[in-house]
Amino acid sequence: MLPQWVAMVLARALPWLEVMTGGLLVVGLWSQAVATLGAGLLLVFSSAVLVSLWRGKDQACGCFSSLTPVQWRVVYRNLGMMGLLLPVYALSGGAWAVDRWLSPLSRNPFQLSTELMILATTWLLAVSATVLIQWRSRSKSVSIQSQA
Repeated sequence: MLPQWVAMVLARALPWLEVMTGGLLVVGLWSQAVATLGAGLLLVFSSAVLVSLWRGKDQACGCFSSLTPVQWRVVYRNLGMMGLLLPVYALSGGAWAVDRWLSPLSRNPFQLSTELMILATTWLLAVSATVLIQWRSRSKSVSIQSQA
């Protein structure tokens, strides 16, 4: 999907970015920025798997060092994890987050903001697009089978 040099750079950088993102989410440091980064990563990964599925490619996605071919459940798992980042963003990491200790005078424990609405809308659009693409690919394969 990508030029080889870009794929090599991403192959070396992405695991570190993922580990850093996960670690920062666990401790609750820069929760909103990291939740946005994590959602962006999951959206990109889901999009890459969707493109492979749409093109009918049967390659391994490398998810969790698995050599199984790309599947719809990978996309839905990623989108589910992306949805779980919405409350992390909304609650600024929660009561036990390091962010709470660094700025104890927070306005509201649940911050309903424009950024959260954009994140939630992006998530809903991604889920809707995935369902429509899967439905379209299934109906296309059914029509091809009925013609045969």
